[in-house]
Amino acid sequence: MPRLHWPLVAALLFVGMLDESAAQEQRFLIGGGGGFSTLFDPNFELGRGTNLGGFFGVRFNDNVTAEVSLAFTSVSRAFTLGPGGNLIIETDAAVVAQVQLEQNRYHLDGTLYYHFGRRKPFHPYILGGGGVVRRNLVRTNFDTETGTIDQEEGTLETERTFSFGGGFDFYFRYNIAVRADFRWWVPGGEWGGRTRRIFSGLAYYF
Repeated sequence: MPRLHWPLVAALLFVGMLDESAAQEQRFLIGGGGGFSTLFDPNFELGRGTNLGGFFGVRFNDNVTAEVSLAFTSVSRAFTLGPGGNLIIETDAAVVAQVQLEQNRYHLDGTLYYHFGRRKPFHPYILGGGGVVRRNLVRTNFDTETGTIDQEEGTLETERTFSFGGGFDFYFRYNIAVRADFRWWVPGGEWGGRTRRIFSGLAYYF
């Protein structure tokens, strides 16, 4: 190798050492993103809605991270009334709905992440934790004959939850990663009221 190239090689090695040292010093992270959540309910088929979330955490080493997160999902679904007042999902836009159900869910969580192997560009993990969910359901009844609207506030509930899932971080900088994962939230062991989320976002380490 010509002698003139040695300074360039030395500079690149020095920058690489700085990046590795800086990566080892990144102990905190903050981030957010979005995705889709499917809301389950023992009494209604609520379907899927858009999810937004943010998180803050502490990384203890390459494998273990603890985070606090807040996630929000909102769904709205139209129904017609069947025999006996049963709600039937209405998918035909030409049919006037008789009932509209809207629900918002807020999940506040504490979560432990276990990453497999050393921190590399692709870093898979599993997760588990617990927290609380707050749900509010609003039912709106439409009288198609008189054109009147009757809105009921419905229920407002707060329950403890546990969560589990998995995913991966992909680092395109030593302190910036793309995150993609799936998660289940189960309230108080009641599988019928669970939430399923598919999520992607960005995490910044500092």
